[in-house]
Amino acid sequence: LWGPWLCHVGMLLLIAGFALGQRFSLEAYIYGVPGEQREIEGTDYTVRIDDFQIELREDETVEQYTAGLTVIDGKSGQELSGTAQVNAPFDAFGLRLYQNSTGWACQVDVYRDGTLEESPLLCVGETLTPESMPQLSLVFQKFYPDFADTEEGPVSKSSRLDNPCASFLLYYEGRLLAGDVVGLDHEIIAEPFRFVFHDPQPYTLIQIIRDPFRWLAALGGLVILLSLLLCFYLRPEEECTVRLADGTVYGWHHTRGKSSVWRKGDV
Repeated sequence: LWGPWLCHVGMLLLIAGFALGQRFSLEAYIYGVPGEQREIEGTDYTVRIDDFQIELREDETVEQYTAGLTVIDGKSGQELSGTAQVNAPFDAFGLRLYQNSTGWACQVDVYRDGTLEESPLLCVGETLTPESMPQLSLVFQKFYPDFADTEEGPVSKSSRLDNPCASFLLYYEGRLLAGDVVGLDHEIIAEPFRFVFHDPQPYTLIQIIRDPFRWLAALGGLVILLSLLLCFYLRPEEECTVRLADGTVYGWHHTRGKSSVWRKGDV
């Protein structure tokens, strides 16, 4: 009797844990390069990226990504440091930080009339808008560490910085002015501005998850496993008797590990 009852209790706990988790959980993403600090939206916490390493095998395929992180509590000022790897998250203040992905970033020098105005760090997919001319936008479309121009289009032959190039799009008031692939330190001219990509480096993308009711869903799963054990392994004693027309009684008796068939006169 306990098996089926506990199975339903486990299902209810599992549903409650999932529903409450969806209601009160947090999922956020931050990205950046070592030295940068990002706020976690919707919380009082800030993440500082202390280090980011890419370990390669002998064949130059990636073996592991490792991000050194520090989580800072904005209320208490307390800091917790650790490392996040693929499939090995870093836990801090009830948050779980996963090394999710990576990409490339470049410094972009912005000159106006020959004078350096700014030099922000731009990640692939981001847009740069000069402070003195918001109508102009430079989109960092893609980065090629080892650029090669093929019949199928531009590709990167390897992950080494042998021939680094950047693909860009240039807009003015929403209209496309230019788009091309240029080598680093090559000037992109849009008078009176000149843009120069240089100093590429990989950035890390961190996924941040907080689910305060994960334990409830896990408890529901354990209760369901226990109920299945009770239902199918620790089965109670069963007995069945049948009386035929001539009055003979046949019976079947079963307990875990033992079964028997008998008839009246044998017992």
